[in-house]
Amino acid sequence: MPKIIHSKESLFAFFEKNGNFVKKIPFMKQVFFVLLNFILFFSFTACEDCVFTSKNTTSASIRFYEQKLRAGKLVYDTLPIQFSALTTNVKNLPLFSRLNSRSTYLLRINPSADTSTFYFRRLVEGKTRFDTLTIAYKRQISLVSPDCGYDEAITELKIKHQTFAFDSLAIPKPELTIENVPNIQFFKKL
Repeated sequence: MPKIIHSKESLFAFFEKNGNFVKKIPFMKQVFFVLLNFILFFSFTACEDCVFTSKNTTSASIRFYEQKLRAGKLVYDTLPIQFSALTTNVKNLPLFSRLNSRSTYLLRINPSADTSTFYFRRLVEGKTRFDTLTIAYKRQISLVSPDCGYDEAITELKIKHQTFAFDSLAIPKPELTIENVPNIQFFKKL
């Protein structure tokens, strides 16, 4: 029956009697720490999780304004408009109907084309009015990393065609980002 060793001194004595193991421990520690560092370094670089968050979006924000007289000054205020339907020429994009009255609408553009067309239907003074808005834009695709994939920026928004009965329009933000700023503004004067 082997004798059970209880003290620290007797443990070292056991190793000294049974070969050169005590002399090999510092070398084994070095090898172990080198291997551990090697494994940790490559595991963190090879299995990098994607933490990239894009600021780009594929939704264009349009807002409607009307001119009002306020305290003797002409100002533009948001104009709520209710569309009974909003459709697009892009397949697999949702068809909206019976929209609530609001002044800002988000239009999902086609990220695989250079233009998107939207068809609006609303009731104006008891008559159905159909309006069309065609937006042209430039697409810029960049590779973020092999793990994260690509990012697509939509820039240089332009109105190719529109039939809204408004006096003027502006494009204050020609790139599509997640900021809460309208990309296209329509203005109606008094």
